[in-house]
Order: sequence, then C-alpha cells, then structure tokens
Amino acid sequence: MRIALICACALLRPRSRLANWLVAVVLLTVLTVLTGCQAPTEEHPPIPEVAIALLDAPGRYRIDGLTVDRAGLAARLQAIADKNRRERSGTVRAHVRISRTPGTPFDRVQEVIDLCNRAGLDKVVLADRLAAP
Repeated sequence: MRIALICACALLRPRSRLANWLVAVVLLTVLTVLTGCQAPTEEHPPIPEVAIALLDAPGRYRIDGLTVDRAGLAARLQAIADKNRRERSGTVRAHVRISRTPGTPFDRVQEVIDLCNRAGLDKVVLADRLAAP
C-alpha cells in the first residue's frame, strides 16, 4: 500500500509525459500483482480415472471392475461424463485408461476411443498391459 501512495504522489509532481506514463504502469502492475496473488479459496475434487479393459471375448469389456457389453460400456461412459462435466465450459474432468492384451486388434481399441469421444471423454490413454481384474 505504501508503494501505491508513493507512486500516486509521484504522479502529482510535474514531470514529463513519459515519466508519468511509466509511473502509472508501475502502479497498475503493483496493484495487479497484489490483488492477483491470492490463494484459491475453493478445492477441486480429484480427477476421476476410468479403467477400461478389452476382454478376449468379442464385444466384452471391463470398466472399473464391471464386465459389460458394448451398449453397457457406452451407457457407463456417458454416465461418467455427465457426472464429471464442468458447468461453465461443458468439458469433462475424467481420464480414461484403456488396457488390452497384446493380440487384441486395434479396431476394438479404436471402437472404445470412439465411444469415449461420443460421451465427451477426450483424455484417453492406451496402457501397455491388461489391467488386473
């Protein structure tokens, strides 16, 4: 606050226009830093992580330990997206990790990625190994 008073007094003294402009810029910068450096008051919940495993049986998936078919997976992904959607931006705060066995065709992985994108889940990672049951 003392700096703001000193800068304000400096503005009142007769000086060149450039000096007045520089003092005004310094004053605004100091005030912006002082008011903008406050700790956030609200806590954000942790970002949920969704684990999807492609099972060997065609059309069978395991999401968070529950075995489902394609329609069940789509419904579960949509429910997760709706639950974690931000009100202001409409984006989803959730991370998806897809696991598969080495012999699983990539078409099945792409199908799960498409289901995630349709639900609004855009943070998708492909894991190296199949997740434990």
